[in-house]
Amino acid sequence: MRFIDRDVQHFEKTTSNAGGGSHCRIMFKRGAPVPDVGDVVKYAGDAYRVERLINQETRASDAIAYAVQSTI
Repeated sequence: MRFIDRDVQHFEKTTSNAGGGSHCRIMFKRGAPVPDVGDVVKYAGDAYRVERLINQETRASDAIAYAVQSTI
């Protein structure tokens, strides 16, 4: 499944690794589809593959529902 910019609430690069990929944390808007490991997220013209889910906890805020750890 592919996710696009409009599904993303917050994007934060966390590290770069020796292989040239960047890791990031992506938080999705409430109501966006739930990502799975292996899904692709497009954000600001780049594509990130979901490596693992950090949590699937819905907060009281309207904005944030899901977070994933991803890499290019």
